[in-house]
Amino acid sequence: MSAPQLITRREACRRLAVGAAALAFGSRFASAANEFQLRYILASSLYGTLPLDVILPEVRKTGTDLIDIWPLKHGNQREQIAEMGNEKFAALLKQHNVKLGCLTRYDLGPFNLEPEIEFGRQFGARLIVTGSGGSAKLTGDDLKRELKAFVEKMKPHIETAAKAGMVIGIENHGGCMLATPDSVRWLAEFSPSEHLGVALAPYHLPQDPVLLAKLIEELGPKLALFYAWEYGKGCMTKLPKDEELQQLPGRGSLDFKPLLAALRRINYRGWTSIFMHPTPRGIPIMPTAGEVTAAVNESRKYLASCLTPGVALTIIQDKRPAPSNRITMGMLGLGSMGLRHVKGFLQENDCQITAVCDVDAARRTEALQEVNRTYGDNGCAQFNDFRELIARSDIDALCISVPDHWHAIPVIMAARAGKAIYGEKPLALTVADGRAMADCVKQAGCVWQTGSWQRSTWQFRFGAELVRNGRIGKLLKVEVGNPTGSAIEPQTVMTVPDGFDYEMWLGPAPWAPYTEKRCHFNFRWILDYSGGQLTDNGAHDIDIAHWGMDCDYSGPVLVEGTGEFPSEGLWNVAVSHHVVCRYANGVEMSIGDRSRYPGGVRWIGETGWVHVNRSTIETFPKQLAREKFGAEEIHLYQTPPDRQGHRRNFLDCIKTHAETIAPIEVAHRSITVAHLGNIAMLLGRKIRWNPDSEQILDDPTATRMLSVAYRAPWTL
Repeated sequence: MSAPQLITRREACRRLAVGAAALAFGSRFASAANEFQLRYILASSLYGTLPLDVILPEVRKTGTDLIDIWPLKHGNQREQIAEMGNEKFAALLKQHNVKLGCLTRYDLGPFNLEPEIEFGRQFGARLIVTGSGGSAKLTGDDLKRELKAFVEKMKPHIETAAKAGMVIGIENHGGCMLATPDSVRWLAEFSPSEHLGVALAPYHLPQDPVLLAKLIEELGPKLALFYAWEYGKGCMTKLPKDEELQQLPGRGSLDFKPLLAALRRINYRGWTSIFMHPTPRGIPIMPTAGEVTAAVNESRKYLASCLTPGVALTIIQDKRPAPSNRITMGMLGLGSMGLRHVKGFLQENDCQITAVCDVDAARRTEALQEVNRTYGDNGCAQFNDFRELIARSDIDALCISVPDHWHAIPVIMAARAGKAIYGEKPLALTVADGRAMADCVKQAGCVWQTGSWQRSTWQFRFGAELVRNGRIGKLLKVEVGNPTGSAIEPQTVMTVPDGFDYEMWLGPAPWAPYTEKRCHFNFRWILDYSGGQLTDNGAHDIDIAHWGMDCDYSGPVLVEGTGEFPSEGLWNVAVSHHVVCRYANGVEMSIGDRSRYPGGVRWIGETGWVHVNRSTIETFPKQLAREKFGAEEIHLYQTPPDRQGHRRNFLDCIKTHAETIAPIEVAHRSITVAHLGNIAMLLGRKIRWNPDSEQILDDPTATRMLSVAYRAPWTL
């Protein structure tokens, strides 16, 4: 038995403090951890063809800041936008503190959405709703074949939506092939991606609350939008107003309690739209905008009373948790990914962004304005120096989205300060930095989430489960496809722009003269700051490959590779790469650009294969895509879907102090593969690796490349 490790009195006190802080931190948010939250969105069609400058002031009165824009014939707000122009529409949204959440375009059909998806992307919309078309008379195998063909035809459109960060929601409707509960189930089953889901309209289905609740549970993460809308004859026939309004929740006979209970059971985090159609179409459901709003709010009160007894229902846009029950967040790094995180965490009502930090004043200002506009105040602080941000004792958590060469120092400082940390991928610039970060986070006992959000998507998890549960037989090899890199000619030295602290941006990296294409997004293509596509995109897909290989806490034993590096110019990472890794169990993983392998991850076994990327999952045999897993089989960690669900998982784990879906040790192990690949390519020889001791064997030169020297005064 080894001798007990002696620690100083100061270290003993520090460990006790960390443990006490974790307990207090978890209990502080424990009551909020299990809250179910309805998230509303307001359909512009409820207001008929009233002008947008009349409708937008009503949005926040209905418990949301999100608008769903409809075109003719149900409304005409999309045409109003086309007439006024995008710039004026953006100004109107800003004026009324409203966001575009959804575009409803039945008129375009499912195969003509690309221009509208691009429009939605420009305004940050997350959903576009349309119909399926097809015949409502199809049944059985004929209907299944038609739905499969529909999904296949949708794949290019799903990919377009995925690139825009949007979901295509197909509404069930009595006049199309998506007309029955079975058709809805089958569409969800055949959908290859979380970017194609169901916009569920109870109006068009049997008014059986038990059946509808079961259908909601079966849809799970494929439920893209929930219409709080029940059947009423006034939808198609002109009736007295009180009868027409029976389509609204609480006015007709449908009991919504089982439906809400089902939404809670699946932890539904999509939007709910209180909805109805007037007769004729295109008129407001009530005579004035104010009366429309009052009718919506009456239904909200009814829904708030409908939850299963004993469970509190929170209308989140109406009433946020008390400040003492919100997670306070600081945002470090506000570039393309950092600003996305700002907008993402602003959607979560149980956290409060209280400070932003970046060395670029322009980016800092943009993020600051976004936060203050959302909260309707000027309470957010701003910093140029991350050390001032970390020193804030009133900040619970940090989101760190800085260039790779700047990952280790602030992470270690934040962990020692007791912060929870959401850290972007790739984890670190070097293997040594990653090991130091993982050790410090473990020692501090803080909650950590890596930004490897693909783990929070349905198709990546399902693909890994197929492999882990032996559906393709013994695993033989894995292929990972990355984008191809780029080269650039030598750049002239430039004057540092006003407001950009370039010296701080360089930080621990070697000094180099300023030129525009060195910084911000382009840091990825310079070895002093990153590792090219192998580490940038590879961080995502190697992580998923390891998940399916059951290799989260290990690594290869041999790595070799070839790469094409630019002979001159500013950018010096590999333009193309091919890395082959061999594992102790005989599995071989090959990582290359997409001239060699399709994008994403392909696991190949003795009896089949699984290929998964951000838009689809494909299998051989094909029926594997419909496989179900038994209770005793492997079911991997599941979170709410997509990037937002990944953020949600982080916040939930802060409250419970549970492990997140993407722990730091897992991130370190997966990015180590990419670092070893770069070393092998740069040296032009095989690297023998011991994944247990994390040492390169018999190669002192390669060993030195596991770390880099820091420029003074920076140290770990």
